[in-house]
Amino acid sequence: DADLLWDARNSLCMLLPEVRREGILGVLKRVDTSFATRQSGDFRAVNRDGFYVDLIRPEDESIFSSRTSDRLGDRDDDLQGSPIHGLHWVINAPRFEQIAIGEDGYPLRLISPDPRAFALHKLWISRLADRDPVKRLRDEQQAMSVSLIARKHLNLDFAADDLQSLPAELRRLTTKLVQPKSKSKKPAASKPPEPNW
Repeated sequence: DADLLWDARNSLCMLLPEVRREGILGVLKRVDTSFATRQSGDFRAVNRDGFYVDLIRPEDESIFSSRTSDRLGDRDDDLQGSPIHGLHWVINAPRFEQIAIGEDGYPLRLISPDPRAFALHKLWISRLADRDPVKRLRDEQQAMSVSLIARKHLNLDFAADDLQSLPAELRRLTTKLVQPKSKSKKPAASKPPEPNW
């Protein structure tokens, strides 16, 4: 699955005209005509192969604050942003920017949340008591995968100062992402077990 993160602080005038006109669903249909929403006002589009794209956004800061729109485009049948708890931490983390070269040879500037912040947030979400067990496993797997990519391929350090803006609750999970899980449940005989504090 793929999550599209909508930072509502960015003005809609920054969107390409075709995104505003066709909506996210229209752009997805250009790639694969089988993409469809499950129902009107849904946050998810699914194609015939079961691949799905979710439009997510941070929760509102206050129950009294009102959003002008939960859609990126002008179409009423487009994807509607689904609020995710704690996502404001990811939006406020450092941005990750890269230039990619398309098959047509043209450059494309990609901007995404810092992959370390994404991985920490996904791991944190996977540990919430009320998280659906199926989603919990997927969240943890995504956190581990993105962590590996960030460390091994992008050379990003989870101990870097630029993650200090994240809450301590998320930063404490760093050790779970950078150390591989132990296969054995018993500690090695030569090493005393570490204290659980």
